[in-house]
Amino acid sequence: MVFRSIKIKLVSSGFFFIVLFFTSSSHSLAASNEVSGLLKVDAEFIDDFDDTSSSDFVINRAEVHLNSELSEWITSQVSLLYRQNTDTRKQVDLEIDNAYIEYGNAFLSSFSAQFGQLYVPFGSFETNMASDPLTRVIAETREVSFVATYDSGFNASFYLFNGELMESGGDDSIDNVGVNLGYVYEEQSTYIDIGFGYINNFGETGFLNNIIIENQNGQSDVIEYVPGMIAHLVLHWGSFQLIGELAAATKEFAVGEIYLNQKSQPSATNLEMAYDFGKAWNLALGVQNSVDMSGYLPETRIMFATTYRFDESTRFTFEYANDSDYASSNPNGTGNSGSTVLLQVAAKF
Repeated sequence: MVFRSIKIKLVSSGFFFIVLFFTSSSHSLAASNEVSGLLKVDAEFIDDFDDTSSSDFVINRAEVHLNSELSEWITSQVSLLYRQNTDTRKQVDLEIDNAYIEYGNAFLSSFSAQFGQLYVPFGSFETNMASDPLTRVIAETREVSFVATYDSGFNASFYLFNGELMESGGDDSIDNVGVNLGYVYEEQSTYIDIGFGYINNFGETGFLNNIIIENQNGQSDVIEYVPGMIAHLVLHWGSFQLIGELAAATKEFAVGEIYLNQKSQPSATNLEMAYDFGKAWNLALGVQNSVDMSGYLPETRIMFATTYRFDESTRFTFEYANDSDYASSNPNGTGNSGSTVLLQVAAKF
């Protein structure tokens, strides 16, 4: 099958924005397809804030990706995702995770563009742990978006989309925008990744979006958009690793959006140190915390994890996390502690 043309249009207030226009010659390459995937299976042992204990076997993630090279400059990805208990809000069953077209060629150009359902470049979420860091829980954002990227050591991305939330007095339009700036340095045993991101509507992150709509009985109207920022540093120096990340709203959400009776300015941080004992084994320590997320996330999480890599595609991780809840003076806070022991086997193909 030969693609003669691909035309994508975004419509905003009567303005047609041509995101991507591509016309191939009659000598276009036939599509080549590649299937890959990831499977994470957990054994969980949980002591909750209310002094109840539970244990279970859980499919943490099951991903299948179909990547197609349609021509020298056009690729696409469609992926399926199955998860259980992926966050503290709900269980997610089988769904379309990514579905996008990409224009670009890393060997010929530093510029690329993506259009479709994907995770916008807002956050790094690097971790040595088996579970997601709180920064990822609070900030990861998947939308049907247009993303333009420049990547050549220094990298910059710009993206826009029409989210679920609607600002008071606003239109149902493409009015969510974000930028990401970063720099990556790599030489021999040294690797440095620094990045900063901004989004004009922090409430569109998957986690906060669910909270806001649930608190408003299914309504998606908000008083105004609350911007958010995220910054990260990843350092590998020999066998030592350091990871730091902060995700935060830059001003308060209105009463009734995150909390029913008060304003909220949520944030989350993640700090990790790890050491690699050769290629097969590493140890990691982590401290995470959240602000203004009482009833949704722990206030403080202290973690330990060790990972053994059987080969390049399979690994086993033991993780221990001790959580401290918000004080009882906060909404839904208990002031109690809890813990989780996690045994995870992960394999990619």
